[in-house]
Amino acid sequence: VALHEDEQGVVWIATMGGLAKVERGIVERLRPSPDAPMNEPFNAFASRRLGGFHVAGTSGLFTWTGFGWRRSDTPGPMMALAEDGRGRLYGITTAGVAYSRPTEDEPWTPMPEVEPFAFEALTLGPQRTVLAGGLRGVFSFDEGRVGAAMCGGSP
Repeated sequence: VALHEDEQGVVWIATMGGLAKVERGIVERLRPSPDAPMNEPFNAFASRRLGGFHVAGTSGLFTWTGFGWRRSDTPGPMMALAEDGRGRLYGITTAGVAYSRPTEDEPWTPMPEVEPFAFEALTLGPQRTVLAGGLRGVFSFDEGRVGAAMCGGSP
């Protein structure tokens, strides 16, 4: 389960059975439409640099562009997502493997130098940099690579 507030102030709720939104105090389940995320567990949201957001489900990544939904494949169900200031999307699968994707049209690639389950959470830091956290500490992700340690040892 995850929560996300979009640019218009709508709160989106990712649940084990799909998406819902809260708008003007009214909770509404997502209506069926082509490529819309429906009837599956959803784990993570990420704001989209170009507007809208990404949401990760068990069957892939769903992107709300502000005008409609787009679905794309992922290497596995994602438990964490974050998009940096340049539009590179990072994800961590439920198997603990970290991936990055330079643009929405390019494939996911595994993050080098990262052991499975080294990271379990992603968030945006200052200047829309991606921070990754796990038992070994907090690190920055940059250009598809593990950057400096904010605290902790090596990834």
